[in-house]
Amino acid sequence: MPTRRGRLRAIRASATWALALLAVAVAAGAQGLDGLLSADGWVPQPGERAQLALDLDGHATEFRLLKHHEGTSIIFAVRDRASGRDVAVVKTNSLSTNVSAEIYAWRLAVVLGCPEVVAPVSPVTLSGRSLAKLRDLLAGVSYGASRKEDARREVLAELDRVLAAGRGLPGAIKPWLDCFVQNRRLGTRELFAATDAAAWLRAGGPRPGDGIVALSQVSALQEPTGIHLGRLPARRLAADLADIMLLDALMGQDDRFAGGNLHVWRDGGERRRVGGAPDMPLWDLGEVRLLALDNGAALRPGLNTGLRDLRGEIHPGVRAERFDRRVVDRLRELRRQTAGADSARVWERLGLVGKRAELAARRLDEVLAHLDGLEAVVGEQIWLPDPELRDRRWP
Repeated sequence: MPTRRGRLRAIRASATWALALLAVAVAAGAQGLDGLLSADGWVPQPGERAQLALDLDGHATEFRLLKHHEGTSIIFAVRDRASGRDVAVVKTNSLSTNVSAEIYAWRLAVVLGCPEVVAPVSPVTLSGRSLAKLRDLLAGVSYGASRKEDARREVLAELDRVLAAGRGLPGAIKPWLDCFVQNRRLGTRELFAATDAAAWLRAGGPRPGDGIVALSQVSALQEPTGIHLGRLPARRLAADLADIMLLDALMGQDDRFAGGNLHVWRDGGERRRVGGAPDMPLWDLGEVRLLALDNGAALRPGLNTGLRDLRGEIHPGVRAERFDRRVVDRLRELRRQTAGADSARVWERLGLVGKRAELAARRLDEVLAHLDGLEAVVGEQIWLPDPELRDRRWP
């Protein structure tokens, strides 16, 4: 039976994390980079604390395998036994997932002041009972002749190795999202290039105004299948896209604008059915935000498709030439902090060591060189209007 402590941890973990993300944004703005990066180690943010409190090896939680989510990634849901609710997801390294990249994406977004576009991610070491439970789940399924089957076999073999050696297995843990949906229109280069949002990100294009943008998506990702509607301010949509594209270039993300991995999520985690047919319900998500949910395909030494998208080299209609000034200012401050003798410590706070830290530093230099060159050409056109409407200089 779950212990009282285990039940309390599960209750805390199953609470909505949207307010925690707001707290992260406020705290990050108040602390500045010195406060975030000068401690002895990374200080877990409010959005991380509930998932870090989960007892994965105890009886208060159990696992289930998510069989049809996020392409070739191997993902396990963590369920609270007492309530029967899913409260988190766990990933391990595989052919298509780099957990260091998942952790870096979240910490980088916090440091740059845009944590709302990335789900909180924390490092976790799986051991003991949790490893045995994950191994049993993977041993009982097959994905046929597919890359996901290759990933399953790889993770299963690694589980066998660490169990035999009595070691722990590094992984990443995220909160369970009840209310998110993949957005294909903004997630393929061809469709994205034809949107108003793409035009807002071009230096010579129109600026996003103060209006509201409606997004809709036919989705089979969530149950039940249906049409999902959401709304967000035009300025917010433009800034979220610019932030995500900037993060992708900094990480070397290779898998964002391929029809997946760009999502919308609802602050508060609830959706309302507003009609539709029995087999195709219509769901209203209310006010939404963009979400870069899956960041495992990053920190690879090859071509940086994130930077190529930022420049418009893959599709000329997909490029970002306008950004939130506050995010870029913090990016430049991060470069100053990683340029000194203490740079290894700073990268370690962001979850990176050795060659991965060197690669991230190189990406950072590439992106800042691109931004500096762009600003020299377009001047003040590089800045988006303030998404929070604090600055009303732009119409």
